Amino acid sequence: MNLNVFLLKSGRKIGSVFSSFLSRKEWQILNSYPNVKVPKTLVYNKSFRFSHGKLESVKIDIADNVTCRNNCFFHIANHAELIIENNVFFNNNCSVNCLDKVFIGENTMFGEGVRIYDHNHSYADENGELKIELNKFSKDPVIIGKNSWIGSNTIILKGVTVGNNVIIGANVVVHKSVPDNTILVNKQNLETINRS
Repeated sequence: MNLNVFLLKSGRKIGSVFSSFLSRKEWQILNSYPNVKVPKTLVYNKSFRFSHGKLESVKIDIADNVTCRNNCFFHIANHAELIIENNVFFNNNCSVNCLDKVFIGENTMFGEGVRIYDHNHSYADENGELKIELNKFSKDPVIIGKNSWIGSNTIILKGVTVGNNVIIGANVVVHKSVPDNTILVNKQNLETINRS
């Protein structure tokens, strides 16, 4: 797999926030392909990593006012699509791992540590032994609607559609689709035990 990685570290201070924009050269390279649209206004903080397959084989469409805080990572493999609409905010340590298709609707916010995967490793049972395939995957798109808030450390798995106007609480593993206008939480019963 031919991957290119931009480790974007340059930046400038805006008020009390250290922010960066794509350099002219980075922007020109990314946007020199008709299937790639990355705005000059993409805002990112320290160590934003952006890896992709051959630019002629991917579709990347990132709209205006997308912000990525510290240590975010986007991976788009060959023949995959990443579409991010306007006004999307990624907090620290988020990752989008795209081997098929990931779509994120406008005005959506991601808490710290959110992970999005549109794929799983393939595996087989060979004579009673589990064999996990390092480079074989099952894939299914992830669609996240507009005006949604995804809580910290949430994991969104392949084949999931998150509707519009959805709130997902912290630490939820989302493995089924979530309808519009709902709140999804990981309900755990906490028990206090007296030590005496």
